[in-house]
Amino acid sequence: LRFGGAEMQTVELVNCLARKHDIHLFCLAPESKLSERISKEVKVNVLGKKVFLDPVVLFKLVTKLRKIKPDKLVSVNCYSTMYSYLVKPFIGKGSKTLTIQHTTEFPVNFTENIKVAVYTRIINRMDRIIFVCNNQKKHWVEKYKINPERSLVIYNGVNLEHFMNYPLDKSTSRGKLGIPEGDIVIGVNAVLRPEKKHEHIIDALEMLAMDGYPVKLLIIGDGVRRKHLEDYIRAKNLTDSVIISGFVDDVRPYLASLDISALTSVAVETFSIAALESMAMGKPLVLSNIGGASELVENGENGFLYEAGNIEQLYKSLKYLIDKKLFSDMGKESQRRVSQHFTREIMAYRYDLVLCG
Repeated sequence: LRFGGAEMQTVELVNCLARKHDIHLFCLAPESKLSERISKEVKVNVLGKKVFLDPVVLFKLVTKLRKIKPDKLVSVNCYSTMYSYLVKPFIGKGSKTLTIQHTTEFPVNFTENIKVAVYTRIINRMDRIIFVCNNQKKHWVEKYKINPERSLVIYNGVNLEHFMNYPLDKSTSRGKLGIPEGDIVIGVNAVLRPEKKHEHIIDALEMLAMDGYPVKLLIIGDGVRRKHLEDYIRAKNLTDSVIISGFVDDVRPYLASLDISALTSVAVETFSIAALESMAMGKPLVLSNIGGASELVENGENGFLYEAGNIEQLYKSLKYLIDKKLFSDMGKESQRRVSQHFTREIMAYRYDLVLCG
């Protein structure tokens, strides 16, 4: 399990479901630190996949599943769904197949086009197809011809108490990070990959700084683009205004220090766990309007949406939030929305209904 939204959601889900059900979790790839967060009630099987379609892993899966005799065989995203589809004929007719999809768009190239053509045919043979937001489901049904009769939406959810009950306040959290009390802190909690477009928030920060606002940018995460972003920040003379945390085990101290939480992705984002975590910490959001962002943000109520890639709109949204001093009011609305719609308990309850159906 690597650290990503789908993986984190899977861990939260199996931990909740294991309170009522006998849960076996199969990980195709080797373990990661995320495995440490899995409840001891979950029986974990690490299969150690070495090639794209690993016959040894397929054999292990069939052998173990024949012993378990599962009522439901649930796969997460396209790749694991392919494995689920291939082993299903060898484990008996009693198991129903479900797939949970966290992706909205796929890279556009010849190899990926072939994969998508195969994956979508496999997905349409699952008994139930679960999407994580309505915008995503609509897109898959229209573009990839996924069967709408077998499809439903269950929103991602977060552990609300874990975030709401964080003991350190904004001032203390900022002190630990060396951020002055009077600064306005904008944060981005996202792995440093090209599609996250951290450059856009850096550009907006530069514009705000030129207007005279005492702004700081906190980038929470690490990844392949770190050196590029550090060079980009240095070229704009913003080294003293930007902190890159690197990978962190606990995002709460960093989220607690923020005034505004932003995501500037131009692709891939579907229904952001990072955005939900910020909402649970009572932060207003500024999100690029892709994937399920419009289902997270009620524009002008708990934050703002802007056209992905439009840095001027991003800048204006941030400026409006700052000028109108809306951090507290919009932050409270974020927390209200997540508590009513996007908790892990609500998520687990809805999955439980599907699994028992």
